[in-house]
Amino acid sequence: MDGMQHAIDLLTTEECWVNDDMGLFKQVESMLADRFAEMELAADSVSVSWTTLSFYPELILLRVTGLEQDNEFPAYFVMQEDGTPMVYLDGTSPPIHYLNQATRFALNDHSAEDYLRFFCAFVQGEEGSFHIVSSNDSPLIADNDEAQQAVKSLTLGISQENLRNGWQFNTSVLYEASLFKVNFTVEPNGMITMNDDEPLAAFETLPKPKRFFPLRQQHTQYGQYQEKFVTPAREIRERAERTERRRNRQPPNSEQETQVEVFNFDQLLREKEKTQGDQTRYFETYTSALEKTQGYLPLKRYSGDMAEFDRLDEIFPIFAAVTAVIREALLFSTTLKKGEIKLPRMLLNGPPGTGKSRYIQELAKVLTLPSRTIDVATTSAAFVLSGSSRVWRSGQPGLIADTQMENRCANGIIVLEEMDKIAGGEQYPVTNTLYTLLEPNSARNFVDEFLNVNINCQFINWIATSNGLEDIPDAILSRFQCFNIVKPNAKQRKQMVYSIYQDLLEEIDVVEHFAADLPDEVTAIIASVCTDIRDMKRHMQAAMVNATIRSKRLAKASTTVLGKIEILRLDVRLIDTNIALSHQNPRLVH
Repeated sequence: MDGMQHAIDLLTTEECWVNDDMGLFKQVESMLADRFAEMELAADSVSVSWTTLSFYPELILLRVTGLEQDNEFPAYFVMQEDGTPMVYLDGTSPPIHYLNQATRFALNDHSAEDYLRFFCAFVQGEEGSFHIVSSNDSPLIADNDEAQQAVKSLTLGISQENLRNGWQFNTSVLYEASLFKVNFTVEPNGMITMNDDEPLAAFETLPKPKRFFPLRQQHTQYGQYQEKFVTPAREIRERAERTERRRNRQPPNSEQETQVEVFNFDQLLREKEKTQGDQTRYFETYTSALEKTQGYLPLKRYSGDMAEFDRLDEIFPIFAAVTAVIREALLFSTTLKKGEIKLPRMLLNGPPGTGKSRYIQELAKVLTLPSRTIDVATTSAAFVLSGSSRVWRSGQPGLIADTQMENRCANGIIVLEEMDKIAGGEQYPVTNTLYTLLEPNSARNFVDEFLNVNINCQFINWIATSNGLEDIPDAILSRFQCFNIVKPNAKQRKQMVYSIYQDLLEEIDVVEHFAADLPDEVTAIIASVCTDIRDMKRHMQAAMVNATIRSKRLAKASTTVLGKIEILRLDVRLIDTNIALSHQNPRLVH
C-alpha cells in the first residue's frame, strides 16, 4: 500500500481514507469476532477503510463502521497489512505507547505534527477528541457562522519548533464546543505534554465533532501498562476540563476579576514528585498556596476614585508627570478594557531625597496593589531573581517566583531600586534575567531555575528608581519610560508640607482634635529646612506632639474651654538639635 503523508485531522477528513474492497475485512473478520464476541458481524453491515501513518511506516490505520447495530461511530485499529498485531484504539494513551515500543516508530521533524494530531484525536476526554484547528477555514468550523464570526479576529495556525530533544508546537485545539490556544511538547519516545492552554472562544451552535467507537475495555495484547503511559492522556483531559470549569465560573461579561494562569500547576506537581529531602518544603509551600486556584491568580482592577490621584499630586507635586501617565493608563483600561491595572514600565530617575520610594509606596496604596522592592544594588547574581538549581544543596526559588506566589495576584508592583548600581558578576549577570522579565513575550514563559516551572510574569507592573542614568545598560534603559525627578522648589515644598499635615490627621485619626488649616509661617519654616518628604513628615509629627503637650498645659491653667489644637511656629523645632525656632505667646482657636 502506498503511504500517504498528511498533516490532517483523521477523524474529520475523508479524503485520506481508502475504501476497502472487503479484502481487509476478510483478513480481520475472525479477530473482530473474537474481540467482540457479543456482536454479530456481517459483511453487508460492516464497512472498512484504511490509511497510512507517517510515523508507523510498517502499519496501517483501519476504520471499521457497523460493529454494533444503530451505532454510527466507527472503531479504529492499528495493524500490519496481514492483520497482526491488531491493536484497538480505545480512547486512552496506553495502546499508542504500546505501539511506540513494539513496532518501528519513525518520529522525526517531518512526522512529528502528524503524530501530535493522531495522539490528540485518539486520546479522548469525556467530551470527545482534541481536534487541532490549524486554519480559520478548517472543516471543523468552516460551515458554522458563529464560529467564523468568533475567529474573524484570530489567526489560527500551527507552528513547529525543532528542539534538541523533541518538538514544540503552538496551535489551536477544539475540545467539545470550545477553542483553546495550546502549547505542546512532543518527545522522541512519543510522550506528549500540554504545557499551556488559554481559552479563545466558546460556541453554542457548533455541532459536536465526530467521535469514534466508545469501547473502554482492556485487551490482552496491551493490557499491562505502566502508570507513566496513562499520564499524558489524563493530563490533557484534566487540563481541558479544568479550563472549561473555570470558563463556566467566569462568563465573558462577568464583573469578577479576570483569572490568568501564572504558575503551571501541573508542571509544579510533577517537579514536586522529583524532589527529595529538605528542598521539598519549598514545593509544599507553593502547592499549598496555589492548589485552590490551580496556579491561576487574579488581575487586580482599579475600583477607586480618580480623585485619589489629585491627592497624589498635592503630596508629590514633583511627580505630576508620572501621575498623569498612570491616570491615562487607568482611564484607557477602564474605558476600553475590563479595568485591569497595567502600567507602563517606568524609571524614576533623580537625586536622593526626592521621595521616589515614598511615592511608589503611596501609589501602591492608591491602586491597592501589593508591592515588593528588590534592591538591585545588592542583588549579586541572577539566581537571586530566577532561583538556584536543585543540584545545589542551598538551591531555592528566586525572588520573582516568591513574589508572584506571595502577592496572590498577577499584576502586583515590583520595584527595582537603585538601578544605576546594578550588580552581578560576569558569570551570573542580573541583566540577562531582567532582559527576559522586561519583555512581555519572554516574561510569559519565565522559568524559575529551582522550581523548573513556567511562570507567567507578563502582567507584573515594573517601576525602577535610580540616582543617575549613566551606569544603566542601554538595553535595560530602553525598556523603561524614563522620568527625571528634580528636587521640589519652595512653592512645591510648602504644598507638600500642607498635604502631609492633612494626611497625618487622617492617618492617626485626630481630625476632630486639630485645626484643619496650617498657618503659613509653619509651612514656610518646615519647607525651608526640609527638602525630603521623610524629613517633612518627621518634623510635622514632632510639631503635632509639641502642640498637643502645649495645649494640655494651657487647659490646666485656663478656665476657658479650649478649641481645636492649632500648630504654631513655636511647636516646630529642628529635631536634630532640638533648638526652638521661635518663642512667642501661644494662640488659641475658639
